[in-house]
This record gives sequence, C-alpha cells and structure tokens, in this order.
Amino acid sequence: MSFTMTKNKITLTKGDTFSIPIDFHQPIEGATITIQIYQADGILPLVTKEIKNHANASQGKSILLLEKELTNLQAGTYKIEMFITFLDGSKYTFYPPMPEIKPVLEIIPSNLTSYPG
Repeated sequence: MSFTMTKNKITLTKGDTFSIPIDFHQPIEGATITIQIYQADGILPLVTKEIKNHANASQGKSILLLEKELTNLQAGTYKIEMFITFLDGSKYTFYPPMPEIKPVLEIIPSNLTSYPG
C-alpha cells in the first residue's frame, strides 16, 4: 500500500487500496460520504464510492476507503472530489478543502518502486 495525500493531490499506486481515517468533529449518524473520480477533462464520474457505515458516527469518525477494484484505473491524472451528505440533505465538500483548490488523483504504474518526480 503506497499513497500520499496533500491538500491538492493524492498519489496512489495502480490497484492499491487507499484508506485514511477522517474526523468531522461532529456526529455523522446517517450521513453518506461520497468519493468521485473523474477523467481530467470529464464531467461525469468514472468511479463513485459511497460510505454509509462509519467507524464511530456519534463521534464524527469514519474511514475513507477505495478498494483496489476502484483504483485499478489506467495510470494518469484524474480529478477527485469528496463530500459528505447529512440526513437533512446538507452537503459539505471536504476535499478539496477550499473551493479554489483543484485536487487531482494521480495513479502511478504498479511496476515503479518510487515516484519519478
């Protein structure tokens, strides 16, 4: 498992599992976390993952998880968005952390031992 995550980029080896704990600092019972991956120039998502079961919803804790079946994309750069939708219908985009940031997901080939750059 090899990945890095910054405020504007996630780098992940093709086919690896991406898993990171997240704390919303408020209860998230009944909330749905959605992760969407798009082609760099795409409008419709290539991959959508919904997370409805949380590690500790009453404490606002969950785990972002993309299994290898979802990260087995062709090596390249993609757009990514993550948001949570609460029971009352309100939506909060938490990645990117600020609207002016355009985050990317970079899938690198699995035959590389390190990122060349």
